[in-house]
Amino acid sequence: RWGVKFEKDETGDYAVKKVHHMGAYVLPMPEGHDIKKVLYRQLKRARVQITNRLISTRLLTDAEGTVNGVMGFDCRTADFHVIKAKAVILCCGAAGRLGLPASGYLMGT
Repeated sequence: RWGVKFEKDETGDYAVKKVHHMGAYVLPMPEGHDIKKVLYRQLKRARVQITNRLISTRLLTDAEGTVNGVMGFDCRTADFHVIKAKAVILCCGAAGRLGLPASGYLMGT
């Protein structure tokens, strides 16, 4: 739909590769598209404010415990940020470009 083609297996399900003993989780992109660039274009199109290089230190919650923001600092400038939001998506690092590089070499991201 957005131009990224993921490899499928013989049953038509998305193919995954086991690159770690904890499980199979990498979706191969045989044409080597960079999903990060595709996601960036879609976010810009939707006018989503993007904040890079921010290390989150605390989730902000209301009285009922609903997460409604985050506190953190910029890892380059050390500036402190408080970001209030209607929705918060928790993401973990070390995902690289979210797929195998076109070369197939795992350390090439």
